Amino acid sequence: FCVMNFYHLVDVADQEAELEAHREYLDGKDIRGRIYISHQGINAQLSGPADIAAAYGEWIKTERPAFAGLAYATFPSPGHAFPKL
Repeated sequence: FCVMNFYHLVDVADQEAELEAHREYLDGKDIRGRIYISHQGINAQLSGPADIAAAYGEWIKTERPAFAGLAYATFPSPGHAFPKL
C-alpha cells in the first residue's frame, strides 16, 4: 500500500465531466481518500495498493490532457490511510 498526494492547477472547463471520468476510472478499484476537482484543477490525498495508485497517477497524466504535467508523490503505508473515497 501507499499514500499518494498531488495537486495540479489548471483551468478545468467542465468539472462535472472531469469528475465523472475519474469516478469511472476508479470504480471497483481499492482506492480511498479525497479527490477534489474544481474549475482551478485537482487536489488529491489517497491511499491504496501501490500499483493501483501509480496506475491512477499515470492515467491522469496520459488520458486527461489538461493534467499532462501532473507530478505526484507516493509514500509507503502499511494499509489504507483513509476510511473511504
